[in-house]
Amino acid sequence: MARSNGSEAMFFDSEVASVHVVLLHRPMGPHPAEPRHGAEPHPAAFDSHAYFEGKKRLWEVRIQCTFKKAMPPHSMRIATQPFERQPLGQAGVQLHRWLVKMAGPAMRGIHHSPGDDPRGRAESDVEQPMVSIPLVECDQYIPEAPPSLVDASFPKLGLTKARDPQAFRRNMAQVTFEAGETHTFGFWGPSRAVDLLGWQVASIPMFQGVSLDTVNGKPPLYLTVYSLSPGEERDRRHLPSRMQVLLKAAVWSSLYPPSPRRMDELRSLASPEGTPTRAERRRTESCMHIPTTPDCVPAVQLRRSHGRPEPGCACGVWRLFSGRRG
Repeated sequence: MARSNGSEAMFFDSEVASVHVVLLHRPMGPHPAEPRHGAEPHPAAFDSHAYFEGKKRLWEVRIQCTFKKAMPPHSMRIATQPFERQPLGQAGVQLHRWLVKMAGPAMRGIHHSPGDDPRGRAESDVEQPMVSIPLVECDQYIPEAPPSLVDASFPKLGLTKARDPQAFRRNMAQVTFEAGETHTFGFWGPSRAVDLLGWQVASIPMFQGVSLDTVNGKPPLYLTVYSLSPGEERDRRHLPSRMQVLLKAAVWSSLYPPSPRRMDELRSLASPEGTPTRAERRRTESCMHIPTTPDCVPAVQLRRSHGRPEPGCACGVWRLFSGRRG
């Protein structure tokens, strides 16, 4: 398990690549007061206040891949998926597509699917619900010597799409992923529209403040990086049989954690043997509590859907479990 704004990246390994990932989120509340005289500053926290100051983005995902074999760049994709499929009528599907379009207007190659109804289908013929984009549609790309994902100079490195989108895409069209190479990506394009900490839609007209439960279902949300192999000519679905997963993480806000039943399911998925050890369960349960320790951003009061205010802190925004590979 890991939290956002940490000083170290999460590590995932697969047959395709070794992957490091960092999740950053704009903190809540004012900057914490200066430490007491003689007190040592907390070394583990990423300075999220300084980083997000003056930026419009609410969050950012940084991914670094060291490839073990050559891969076609446009076969690599990043996706968000709900924990389980939400049954949607045609109107619901159209609304979801409109929200996706509004959240990421500058992204190309979006694949949006409400998922296949599994009834009457073989498991290999069932597409899971997802919103997926090519990895090369990132907002920042660093081709040179791989930096630390929490390096203070990270924003100044490589190329960014916002400066010149056409030149950025021309450059990305020439990128290759060869065995032994390391490529680094930053994503934040949809972040202004989605408040992950508050688990709500942030800036889409008429939907601001609407719970993400409406489009994702109850937490968590899966973040997946995968390679997609070619399918049949007329079948463009991203079926599990065509996907080779490099990274899969279950993500949620500490203010809106999964239910106890769902936490048990996540523990089972995260445990190599399917059953968590007593130490793993104790560590997970301790992370379920919303911390208000001195090294956290000062607690603030947010009102949950049932009307009871709860405290929270920015360093506890994210919780991750590596998902089942494949």
